Amino acid sequence: MFEFRLLLQSRRLLELLLLSLLLFLGACATIDSSMLETAETLPQGKIRITGYTTSALMIHSMFSDYLNDPDNPDPQESDGTASTPGLKLNYGLLDHAELSFSSNLSSPMNNGRLSLKYALNQPVEKFRFAIMPSIYYNSGEDGMETNPGGTSEYRMLYKVLGGELPLLITYRREDVFAITLCPKIAYNRFLYRRAGGNSNWETYESYLAGLVASPSFKFGIVTITAPELGIFYYPVKEGDYHIQPTLTFGVGLEFR
Repeated sequence: MFEFRLLLQSRRLLELLLLSLLLFLGACATIDSSMLETAETLPQGKIRITGYTTSALMIHSMFSDYLNDPDNPDPQESDGTASTPGLKLNYGLLDHAELSFSSNLSSPMNNGRLSLKYALNQPVEKFRFAIMPSIYYNSGEDGMETNPGGTSEYRMLYKVLGGELPLLITYRREDVFAITLCPKIAYNRFLYRRAGGNSNWETYESYLAGLVASPSFKFGIVTITAPELGIFYYPVKEGDYHIQPTLTFGVGLEFR
């Protein structure tokens, strides 16, 4: 009876979270900065669905420090992140392997991330380790419609195909609380061109490095990850480099 009541409350909580995430819907070109993971894998055949909101990395900030022409008398600085809703599905593939797929809900047909997690040691140990290679794709628009003077367009179209390699290090205390530290590196291949014209697509290759800390709390079938804190470093094509903090909140439900 208690588990049934908890399930109803958890589903309502997840529905409420997802409805609130709709307030953030947009069409910006971003890269998901969230992890929402531990070094543990789900039992074979088990499913976890997680709704989350994250400060996704703006692709435009990886190209320029400004949203408009930097030669403009009043250039506007690029935003480093955008509040973005997402949905993540994890599936226990084997005893030590887990498959996951996540998508940005602001443009679910234009992005996605596929990951395979493999546990490197036994789950009975307090410190647990796993690797989680991922590939992802995203496309969208970013930048300003016109310069402040209204003289020219400075809006860009982006497509990115990337891959990342995170290392998950989890310390679990009892069954309720765990904290995970995740250093990761990523490679990105961008296609980009000016919007509103017939210019050809150009290519830009880059990388980023990040460190994410994820405290998680487990209550029966409910997993709450909050707050997940990250720090990312990446070079800027028409600039120097950028260091960007991120913040993520997630609520997940597990099912057989």
